[in-house]
Amino acid sequence: MPKLNLATASYREYDASMGVAVGTSVGKYQAFPMTQLSALAPYGIFNVRPRLGQHEFHARYLARLDAHGDTIVASLTALANANPRRALVLLCWCRIGSDDPMRPDGFCHRRMAAGWLERRLGVPVPELTLMRDQRLF
Repeated sequence: MPKLNLATASYREYDASMGVAVGTSVGKYQAFPMTQLSALAPYGIFNVRPRLGQHEFHARYLARLDAHGDTIVASLTALANANPRRALVLLCWCRIGSDDPMRPDGFCHRRMAAGWLERRLGVPVPELTLMRDQRLF
């Protein structure tokens, strides 16, 4: 399997110089072209997160990733092969950090997916918006 070049960012902070846009959210963002990877979206558990609590959400989302693992890796590999020498940037609505009133705890499913991909593939998956002026790719 080729080594994937992956990163994450929010829709609002993404720009094309970061790499290829890959949507991971339940809702679609249409301000720029992107590939939507629904296997990474938290379908069925996103809207119940407050009721579930963070621990249960984590368990259910990780189980979803495990169940779709081969599809996720195959989709990312195909997208990387179609876009050589470009990072794949996994995107969702959340802005990481205290400036996002919707996520004051910094919680975000795309960062959970990043950790899952790091463990499964053995590659780093940095959050680009935390490195605003540093482009890694």
